[in-house]
Amino acid sequence: MLEFENEVTEEETKPEDSYLTVSKAVCFHTLPIIAGGTLAVISSFGNAVIIASISDDAVKVSGYVSSIKNVLIYPARSVFFSLQPLIGDAYQKKDFETAGKYWKYSVLLGLELGLILCVPLLNIDSFLRLTHQNKELSTVTGEYFRYFAAAIPANMMIEITNELFITTGNESLIIPSSFLRFGLELGMNAFFINYLKMGIHGWALSSLIQPITYSIILMSYIALSNKFKDLHLFRFNNSNENLLQLLNEIYHFQKKIMVLGLPVCIQTFVGFGAYFSEILMLGSMNVNGMIAFNTSNQWSNWTLNIHTSLSTSTSVLTSKKLTNKELVNANKVGQVAISTSAVISIISLIIMSLAYKPMTEILLNSNNDKDKILHYAKIIMPIIGVSTLGFGIKFIASGAMRGYKDTSTPMVIDFVGTLAGLGVSATLGFATNMEAIGVATGDAFGLMLAGMLLMYFFSMKNSKKIDYRFFSYNPLNSSSEDNKITMVLDDESRNVQLI
Repeated sequence: MLEFENEVTEEETKPEDSYLTVSKAVCFHTLPIIAGGTLAVISSFGNAVIIASISDDAVKVSGYVSSIKNVLIYPARSVFFSLQPLIGDAYQKKDFETAGKYWKYSVLLGLELGLILCVPLLNIDSFLRLTHQNKELSTVTGEYFRYFAAAIPANMMIEITNELFITTGNESLIIPSSFLRFGLELGMNAFFINYLKMGIHGWALSSLIQPITYSIILMSYIALSNKFKDLHLFRFNNSNENLLQLLNEIYHFQKKIMVLGLPVCIQTFVGFGAYFSEILMLGSMNVNGMIAFNTSNQWSNWTLNIHTSLSTSTSVLTSKKLTNKELVNANKVGQVAISTSAVISIISLIIMSLAYKPMTEILLNSNNDKDKILHYAKIIMPIIGVSTLGFGIKFIASGAMRGYKDTSTPMVIDFVGTLAGLGVSATLGFATNMEAIGVATGDAFGLMLAGMLLMYFFSMKNSKKIDYRFFSYNPLNSSSEDNKITMVLDDESRNVQLI
């Protein structure tokens, strides 16, 4: 552990807020983010309808595209979840220049990660052919990602700017910006695919033009708005600063972002990898069970959107409470968010258990064996409801711990839960006749295990003399004043390492 110099006594801490006050803060901060996520889900559904109007082959290509994005793009994007405590902490201290530097050097880091991702993305078609996929579909998928690769810097910048909105008290901007973003996406897809009759090639072209167009509009707004003028977002070099100093500063900020963000990236990759492994298992089992599994997951996506939004808000608000030395209130934010998530998940579980039949039937077509699918759905849908509960607890506890600048513990715990879940899925799915039911049970077990363990580790915050966490050594700068703090709670000194 580090030596700690800056003491925070009980007299210095802020008054304790009531749970009602904390609940209101979490609610008002989360609602705009939920609205933005809901618009993303609606846009995804609309795009699926537009793509389905092209051909069955287009639907297959969209499946390839979705899987590849899950494995490569989303984990890379999650690196920038680290901005939630970093920008939030600096902004709360009114260190606006530092907050602005985190944003602009993150945009630069997004470009660097984009260049790295270009290598696999530009060779996707070759990879798909090696796995003996349809040659024509592999070629079209490769064309899509060649356009998409060129737009990665714009896509990264958009996601990083969303983090800026959320961490600087401008989360309400998420709603109009999401309307514009997804309106452009749907409009351009419809224009190129249906109006110009370009088919799937129009979809590929839209994946390039839409994010670039939206990012230009977004940057123009930020540059002209008074909301961000104190952050100096577009100033890179002072007159008394040479190039070597600037490069050293960029390295310093990007290192902080990566130290916090890389574990989040790995955690996200492991999560998507687990889901992909489950799909591979289901591919060798009864097709009706697989359809019931996928249908149940489609309905759970609406609840997952709430969980991810709550996780983001929890991370930001926890970080701000800690910056203000409101130790008890920081812990209350996590408690309120986890409790809210659990209540929402239980309601979702009850609905999925009672209304599994109409919820399944609405997503089936005339070619499906409805009776057999409903037989599986009757059992699988409640199990997926339990999975949603575990996912919510896990994700929000991870967000709360991210507010404490601890991202390594959620990564390790999630990895343990994922391995346990996959082991149970494989055992029940293949060694018994449970098939899809067994896979779903393993998924629920892994998520609940990770959720319970993370909730336990989070409960140790502000309640023990030592804040235990994995990889407690801080590689950034062990002598930095930023890393030294002693917190006194309930008359007991407690050492905490904040990255």
